[in-house]
Amino acid sequence: MATATGRFVKADQPLIIAVEGVIGVGKTTLVKALAERLGAVRLSEDDIANPFLERFYKHGARWALACQTCFLEGRLRQFANKVPVGVPVVSDHSLHKEPIFAEVNLDGDELALYRRLFEILEPSCAFKPSVVVYLSASINEVRQRIRSRNRAYEGAIDVTYLDRLVQGYQAWFDRIGETRQRVVVVDADGVNVAQDPEAVDRLLEACLQAPHGVSFCNLVI
Repeated sequence: MATATGRFVKADQPLIIAVEGVIGVGKTTLVKALAERLGAVRLSEDDIANPFLERFYKHGARWALACQTCFLEGRLRQFANKVPVGVPVVSDHSLHKEPIFAEVNLDGDELALYRRLFEILEPSCAFKPSVVVYLSASINEVRQRIRSRNRAYEGAIDVTYLDRLVQGYQAWFDRIGETRQRVVVVDADGVNVAQDPEAVDRLLEACLQAPHGVSFCNLVI
């Protein structure tokens, strides 16, 4: 895939993209393609070590708060790293997902504690995406992708959990209209966007043109 031209890279206002979506939907693969196309700095959630993750998938209630807090600290630490001025940045995660996952994974006093921590720490986050790309896919599609990447600890993820995450993102969408955020929704069901250079360019164009609120990008022509 060719390096991006000035069509997508503007030194005075480089694209800062976060790709979001449920577990296994293809965020990391897409981010690699976008970063290559833009010549961008790439931030990966895989670079955040979380020793509680496998324990969480085995015993969710016991390890949920530790796992969630570890991810919050790791994201903030990664996002605090300096990047060259004027260079695009593409990330396969953002701080937007933190309250979504917390609402699904925590409850009671632990959820209340996490909300207070997030409220204190969120303003310090240095990563401010100019647009969020949300990858949408059916639950069956996501389950197939999770199985194909064959991570043993993800074997415990069930349909109910994935569906609750989808509902969490939907609730987030419903609040976007109250903010100045830009969210571009892409239907990735049965489509590998990262392997289609023209689709990657169409998505980048949609990111450049995205209005405030939620918009949709159709990559199937």
